[in-house]
Amino acid sequence: MRVGFDARWYNQSGIGSYIAGLLPALVRAGCELVVYADPRNPVPGLERLSLQIVPMSSGSIRLLRR
Repeated sequence: MRVGFDARWYNQSGIGSYIAGLLPALVRAGCELVVYADPRNPVPGLERLSLQIVPMSSGSIRLLRR
């Protein structure tokens, strides 16, 4: 199974430890992993895993009102 994971907010969201454990577990489970990561805010250890990293800026998130 191919899984895309947005890890751009890794150190800014309070779930960094969860993400750092989840991504290696997904690779071990046989998932083909594509991780969208901000090069200025890298997830430690990704370079040791067999996955694709797509560099992407975090930017700001705006909520739209309707």
